[in-house]
Amino acid sequence: MKSNTKLVLGLVAVVVAVGILLGMGVAGRLGNGEVVEAATQRLMAEDSWHVKAELVLHLPERLRGKQRPFTEVKAKIEGDVVKNDEGARELTGTLAGEAKGRGNIFFADGDIRLLEDAVAFRLENLPVLLNPSGSLTRRWTYVDRPVLAVNNSDDIAGGLRAAVAGLREVGEESVEGRRSRHYQGSLTQEQEESLYEMLRQRSSGSLAWHQLARLLQSNDARSLDVWVDEKNKTIARIKIDFTRPLSDGRRFDFATLDLVFSDYGKEVVIDRPEKELTARPDAFANLFGTGEIAAVEN
Repeated sequence: MKSNTKLVLGLVAVVVAVGILLGMGVAGRLGNGEVVEAATQRLMAEDSWHVKAELVLHLPERLRGKQRPFTEVKAKIEGDVVKNDEGARELTGTLAGEAKGRGNIFFADGDIRLLEDAVAFRLENLPVLLNPSGSLTRRWTYVDRPVLAVNNSDDIAGGLRAAVAGLREVGEESVEGRRSRHYQGSLTQEQEESLYEMLRQRSSGSLAWHQLARLLQSNDARSLDVWVDEKNKTIARIKIDFTRPLSDGRRFDFATLDLVFSDYGKEVVIDRPEKELTARPDAFANLFGTGEIAAVEN
């Protein structure tokens, strides 16, 4: 992958986190415990909540004998999710991306709206390498294509139910000061392959789910962790660790997707900023990444 796309390849991949969050609302039963069951039902029923979503990618220092410009990419979205009058989920929040390597550090940040029919973003900072004219900063830019719409929600729900049915309780922990029960499990190869087929864009029609499909295609979901707030009986955190098998038999810790959510039922108003610029979906993909993540090699 070219260095100019590595900078922010994680930004739209973090939409995966939001996609998972929204999708968990149709996921049904996460495990056999009554606590997890009740927490899942609560997530399905609530009209709104707050989310912190982070994706971290780790890359080996060298690729095909050459030094990589970036070895760690972080991307975050934080904001409020609410169900609109038509029943679709939307998000208002902030995004931030950072890429680090030996002697290199790039970052981008700004505001984002994930609307039922479009994506809108206003970047405060974006490297000149990606934006030589400066036209993509401090202007509300619209991409007239929804990223959260999905065509096969029932199929995905069934796949998720099967994939996470074996979660087991492993103890009690704190999630941002909230006492929570920790449930843990992993996915089999068959479950990963089944989910990949359901989530890829050809099946789901969803850009968000397609990003997760890409991660599942090239990596193994080593662990799936869910924390349930004991006081409010709500899902407090979801975390997925991805590893990638290498040609010599070793495994590389490739990615971590982490969601923390709270403030169920909070009052949320999502504004629709005035459109100042329109970007084509293909230009949007080129800027924020398409899910084609660079190969990890020895």
